[in-house]
Amino acid sequence: STVANVYFMPQTTASFLILEEAKRTARSLGFTGRTTYISDTVYRFDHKSAPSNIEMNIVNKNFSINYDVGETPELLTLHPTSTEESLSSVRALLSRANLLPEDLKTGAPTFDFLKAETPNLVGAMSLSEANFIRVNLFRTDYDEMQVLTPKKGQANVWFLVSGTKSSGRQIVAGEYHYFPINEERRATYPIKTAQAAWDELVSGKGFIAQLPEGEERKITIRKVYLAYYDSGEAQGFLQPIFVFEGDAGFTAYVPAVTADYYGAE
Repeated sequence: STVANVYFMPQTTASFLILEEAKRTARSLGFTGRTTYISDTVYRFDHKSAPSNIEMNIVNKNFSINYDVGETPELLTLHPTSTEESLSSVRALLSRANLLPEDLKTGAPTFDFLKAETPNLVGAMSLSEANFIRVNLFRTDYDEMQVLTPKKGQANVWFLVSGTKSSGRQIVAGEYHYFPINEERRATYPIKTAQAAWDELVSGKGFIAQLPEGEERKITIRKVYLAYYDSGEAQGFLQPIFVFEGDAGFTAYVPAVTADYYGAE
C-alpha cells in the first residue's frame, strides 16, 4: 500500500477529583491500605493483607504492581493451573476497575512460563515447570495490522500470575501502560516505500526492538511488513511502522509515514 491510517490518541486531563478517582480505582484492584504521596501525579497504595503495593499515575491511571515474594516464599513452590485461568484472573481484576477496554479485551493474549531460580525468574519449558505465568494483553489489530510494543513479545499491559488462589497473592507483579485510541478520529497519510525504509534502517535510523545476544555479526532480514507502534507512553497518535525481522529474533522498526508530515524537532 502507498497510504495508511494514523489514529488520534487523546490525552487525559487532570481534574480536582483525580486523587479520589485514583483511590477508587486502587480499591477496585484490591489495594485498600495506606496511601503514600510519591509525586504530584504518582501515589502508592498498599494492600491491606498482602506484602504488595501499587504505584499509580493518578492522571491517566497507569500503574505498576509490586510484591515482596520474600515474605511468602511458598509461592515459589506452587504452579499455576492453566493459561486460561490466569487470563481469566487478570481480566476479572481489570474489569472490576473498569480498566479493560475493548481493544485489550479482543486482542490476542500471549503467555510466558517462568520459574524461580534465585534470585531471578527464568523461562520454563512447560506449564508443569512454571511457578508463574506472565499474561500479556496486546491490543487487537487495527486495519488488519498488529500493534507492536518497544519490547518484542511483551505487551505494555502484562501481569505475573502465581499458583495460589489466595486473594491479594495471585497476581504478584504487573504493568498497565495503556492510552486509548479514538477510532473515529483518523486520517490517511502517504507512507514510504519498503526500499526507503530499508535505506533508513541500514543507515542507523531505525529502532532495534530485539537484538541477538553475543558477538556482533551480520543479520539477514527474512521478513518485512507493516504494523502499528504503541510505545506505552503518551504519544498522541497511533502510527504505522515498517517491521524488519531477521536471524536469531532480530527485530527493528522504522516509521512508515513519509518525513514530510513530521514537524521539525
